[in-house]
Amino acid sequence: MGPASESPSGTSTRGRPEEKFSSPSAGFGWFGVVVAAAIVGLVLSDGRSVGHLAFVAGFLLFAAVIVSVNVRPSLHLYAEHLLVRNALTDVRVPWASIEMIEVRQVMEIDVGDHVVRALAFGRTLRQQRSHAISRRGTSVSTAGSGRALQGVDYTDFVASKLVAVAQSRGGGVGGGQTGSDHPVVRTWRWAEVSVLGGLGILTAALVVLAV
Repeated sequence: MGPASESPSGTSTRGRPEEKFSSPSAGFGWFGVVVAAAIVGLVLSDGRSVGHLAFVAGFLLFAAVIVSVNVRPSLHLYAEHLLVRNALTDVRVPWASIEMIEVRQVMEIDVGDHVVRALAFGRTLRQQRSHAISRRGTSVSTAGSGRALQGVDYTDFVASKLVAVAQSRGGGVGGGQTGSDHPVVRTWRWAEVSVLGGLGILTAALVVLAV
């Protein structure tokens, strides 16, 4: 199967997910948003000149980037598919298409000839060295991989959970059903793209006016 197809109508999924996993960095992201909001409040309390507004726009852009990179990335488990939410895209991956899941710098979901990367989870190079066994990959065919064992870290638990669900719903090494019957659909989140682009342009314009 080639690269994930684009969907002009989006990857909207009706109903709530069965389960969802947020990024381990989501807490840090929300803290950054609170700090940015506090700074914006302080700047506005000091004045409303063009220079002040330029600082405000810059911090709003900073907060939007934090939300996109640290807060938004997550994994949503639905009955028929896994929804991979990245910074500016959503990717709908049918369970039956998943062949293998491997955690490197980011989580990689192998669907045959294509790899879907989930930015919500990953490991630094140092963490990868300390988890040498994970470099072999987490195969969907691994028996009992869905059990959360004591001492297993959050990233390993999530990977094992995805492996178990995919295995129970038709995925697996040699058993993944790639093709037109189970397409992987990627959709751009144009609302987020517009917010980031608009704040970037506004910040640049205000900085030019303030100089």
